[in-house]
Amino acid sequence: MDTKTVIESTLKPLSLCVLLALGGCWFDGSSSGKNSGENQQDSENNSGENEETVKTTKLEGTTAVGAPLVGANINLNCAGYAKQNATTTNSTGQWSFAVPTANLPCVVSATGGTANGATNQQALYTLSLANQTNANITPITSLALAHAANAALGMTLQELAQTSNLDFQKLNGQINASMEKLKQDLLAKGYSYPSTANFNPLITPFAPQAGNAYDDLLEALMTAAQAANTSWNTLLSTYAAGGSLPTVSSNTGGNNNGGNNNGGNTNNPIRELGLATLSGYSTANQSDFFAGVKGTYPVAIYRAPAGKESQIGEGSLSISGTVDNWSMQLKAADGTIISSLNSNDVFIDMLTPFVGQVFLNGGTTPDKYLSTYIKANGFIEGVAGGQYEYGFRNNIVSYGEKVPAVFNHLAGKWQGKTAATLCGVNDVNIEIGNAGKVSTSGTDDVKCTASSLELTWDGNDDYIEKSDSTYNIYLDSKPDGTGKAKTIRLGVNTLDQVPSQISASTKVSGGSFNTKNAVIDDGGNNTGGNTGTDVEFTAAELAAKSKLGGLGGATGVVDGATTFTYFKARSFSKTTDPYFIIDYRAEDGKGDWNIAFPTKSGTYPCAEDSSLANSPYNGAQKALLSLNLTTTGVARGSAVSGGSCTVKVKITDTAVEGVFSGTLSSFLGAKNVISAGYFYHPLAK
Repeated sequence: MDTKTVIESTLKPLSLCVLLALGGCWFDGSSSGKNSGENQQDSENNSGENEETVKTTKLEGTTAVGAPLVGANINLNCAGYAKQNATTTNSTGQWSFAVPTANLPCVVSATGGTANGATNQQALYTLSLANQTNANITPITSLALAHAANAALGMTLQELAQTSNLDFQKLNGQINASMEKLKQDLLAKGYSYPSTANFNPLITPFAPQAGNAYDDLLEALMTAAQAANTSWNTLLSTYAAGGSLPTVSSNTGGNNNGGNNNGGNTNNPIRELGLATLSGYSTANQSDFFAGVKGTYPVAIYRAPAGKESQIGEGSLSISGTVDNWSMQLKAADGTIISSLNSNDVFIDMLTPFVGQVFLNGGTTPDKYLSTYIKANGFIEGVAGGQYEYGFRNNIVSYGEKVPAVFNHLAGKWQGKTAATLCGVNDVNIEIGNAGKVSTSGTDDVKCTASSLELTWDGNDDYIEKSDSTYNIYLDSKPDGTGKAKTIRLGVNTLDQVPSQISASTKVSGGSFNTKNAVIDDGGNNTGGNTGTDVEFTAAELAAKSKLGGLGGATGVVDGATTFTYFKARSFSKTTDPYFIIDYRAEDGKGDWNIAFPTKSGTYPCAEDSSLANSPYNGAQKALLSLNLTTTGVARGSAVSGGSCTVKVKITDTAVEGVFSGTLSSFLGAKNVISAGYFYHPLAK
């Protein structure tokens, strides 16, 4: 019988929006060459009568470059055995192949294939460790193996994949030291390294989703490399020879929040979560109710106890079993199981169809207490812990540490009136900063005394939901005692521009004060800037204007063939330097355009430095232009100017209008020509 050991590994893609520009990928170099080991065996020769006598071990894993490598060739170079194009990856990047056990370990490489439709011309590498059958293939494993190959054998990765009779003893003796060096180098450059016990990037299975520590590390590394204009090939060869890594970037792309990224929590979710799709929903009885809500659903964990903030992000809720023996599990964004309970092992188990509650109580700590409400429309909301230590839900627009762009539109002072209360009709004053700080003051409607509260979006217990036509922004939403004390809720009808008015509800100990009609005062949120009428556009420059139909948006043509037109505004802000930043995206999220330029009409060349942290915010009169056509989920964009594009802008009291053209170049070398570029953004007054 064949000996086959299987460890399953599922690897979801990185957020490719930080890697791609105009369809470009890692793919700016040549793939590794053919295996030339003449004395090595090929598994195809182990056929016929010998097939049943050769013991094999099944190696498997997933390869990804920010998205799964689909149809990539998996190549093996083992101890006395080689197999070129042994197998190919499937639609999720997974592969498996049975290797003669006697010929382990192996160097494994992935070449070819596509990522989000873009052709891969690069190679990723990993090493199958002794007694391990799972082998992650990622940029991190490639860097570690590049250093180990150079230190132990004086080889490049390409040579490692091609050379017969490798000295695996030396290579295995070096890989752990190289992995530890990479860890320390990453930490020294400001990266967040996974803190999971016994974490090893080579072999530790992980869920590559927003909030997963390993996945976030990969994304942060690629963002930093891009900001430093470093190609993948250069980064590999430089690091293998003892060079340094790029410093972690404080800027993660187009959603700049006026320069207030607050360091950019890598656990910040990158996508909204809508309502769940239920198999059915019935309140007729417990059996029908339970049958309809069973399943596994993505949920946003937006609140976590102190010290557990890494678990904030997209996790999952699973409900399984039968009405007489059922279980519920909440898993965090980093893969940690927060709570996993069975109805037969708790004090209280409740299936309450009338209110849609699924409740298991075996104690007061988060691992013993799990309460969930599920509605017929697919809305899920719940808590873990008797003190509501964890909060989770779907139907969420924004959460996590990064300050939402809407605060740029709300920045300023607002004034409103309360409804008639026992304390009369009183003023409510609201001051909002674009860094997420909100201060409110008014008259407590219970004690009739002056009261105030100041809260700041810090990514723990803060979120935005959409309810009908209103967006509710919650700061510190955790229930406290008998009411939601020390909580601020802002209500707006848009996240993309300055609303005409807002509502605000402030809960303080023992009371509250509320307004539904606050308007901005004369000094609030004036976009300012230096307007000018000296800039005029030619008829040819305005040829694409009609595509927007007078609406705010951006349009252009890529390489003379692909036209993009985006209307959904993500952010508009003015930095203190001062610079305008405008960001539009496709309605489905699969495309993102953003631009930065001085707040004065004029014509500006694109900056040579693509890092928003360095340029143009150094006094230079230059622009930055970014375009991303192939992102999935909420597009973030990428600063990818090569210094060869031009932006012409006209700023008036009512709008910002401009044209752009030239060549964009990603840090991975892909170059694309942009023509017929036009944008228009109305200024709210």
